[in-house]
Amino acid sequence: MTCDLCSKEEVIFQRYSGKRLCDEHFTELFERRFKKELRRQRSWSGAKIRRVGVALSGGKDSTSLLYLLSELKIDLHAISVDEGIDGYRGKTLEKAIELAPELSQATYA
Repeated sequence: MTCDLCSKEEVIFQRYSGKRLCDEHFTELFERRFKKELRRQRSWSGAKIRRVGVALSGGKDSTSLLYLLSELKIDLHAISVDEGIDGYRGKTLEKAIELAPELSQATYA
């Protein structure tokens, strides 16, 4: 199947909207919704956000959040916790340690 907005290959089908999207259009939609929600929450609090801590596991969700927040040019701190359990989080913790300095002021615990 192809993207409903262009002729590229579909990477996701959204059941709620019935849309098929390529990676480019999905990313645009995701980033637009993220920014809209961030504006909504910032206007609700009335405060200007200057510093944010992000719990960074090294997985796709927290990595995406860190990436999107890094584009806002705020004081950003990535926080990862090593539970010390052998074989539990080794690979994702390595990814978090690798990524954090690129996008934030890294914090390790």
